[in-house]
Amino acid sequence: MQFCHNPRFVAQNGKVTLEIDGVAATDPSFTFDNGEVWYNISEDIGGFQFNVDVGIVNSASGGSAEAAEFTTQVSDSFVIGFSFDGSVIPAGCGTLTN
Repeated sequence: MQFCHNPRFVAQNGKVTLEIDGVAATDPSFTFDNGEVWYNISEDIGGFQFNVDVGIVNSASGGSAEAAEFTTQVSDSFVIGFSFDGSVIPAGCGTLTN
């Protein structure tokens, strides 16, 4: 599993938050940046689906989804990933898919 991209804790006004590459990450959190989908979540991921509002999705591969042997399918604006054998992506943070 890959680890968070440049993670750091930021204290501001008495509140501590996690930032991933300068973007505040709440739990659960999924962030899209430069073709990568990052996650920071406290529960195992058994599957995922999301829409992309801007641009066209050509493929989804790599990251923790591939490491967990998830099947991923895409359309022009939709991505879905899951496992036929019940495997999960462990709780934590990293790159979900590219």
